[in-house]
Amino acid sequence: MSTAEALGYVFNALGFATGATVYFWESRRRGFNASQTRELALIGVVVGILAATLGQSFYEWIRHGFTALPSAGGRTILIGVLGGWVAVELAKWRLGIRQKTGVLWALALPAGEAVGRIGCWFHGCCYGKVCHLPWAVYQHDAWRHPTQFYLSAAALINFIVVYRFRNRTEVFAISILIWSISRMVIEPLRASTDTTPWVVPSLCAAMALWAGIRIVRSRRMRQFSEPA
Repeated sequence: MSTAEALGYVFNALGFATGATVYFWESRRRGFNASQTRELALIGVVVGILAATLGQSFYEWIRHGFTALPSAGGRTILIGVLGGWVAVELAKWRLGIRQKTGVLWALALPAGEAVGRIGCWFHGCCYGKVCHLPWAVYQHDAWRHPTQFYLSAAALINFIVVYRFRNRTEVFAISILIWSISRMVIEPLRASTDTTPWVVPSLCAAMALWAGIRIVRSRRMRQFSEPA
């Protein structure tokens, strides 16, 4: 294993640890049931990783015209987030949990991604298209957009904004909206989108629309509930 690969795994682990720390810190601050939040975290992470792996496999099949086996490595965060979210909501329904836990994920996911994306740089994945900008980085035999750092910076901004609005009921939708828009902006700069440029932006546009509707509805409900 090269030094770069080792550093990649280190930052991946640090990203996971950062997200977990933020998740449990916020759950404790809000007085959530510790046992339930641990169970939901385990369900969300396990299902999210499984969904991300399957999503990446399907994506590889699309890229190769369903003629090649999917690569053994790689994950797609987009499908992982969707899969983990659905699993957590189903688990809450099954366990009879009525507390809104979206704020935990709204803070934990961008915090973890902000650190974990640096691992992508060392792994050499998620790299950008060729460019000649002053901040271009040399990777894969060319000067390219440092998309790994773009994604890391976008996640950090997401975390800062969500932390500012962490007491709003629509905080999870705010996080999803920021994340979706940032991905739609950054995705065209990634080299991996050359063969299927429509996949991720289309999914992100749908998620942004859902988040926007949730935010508007939540604001209207709050206005109606406030005394005149």
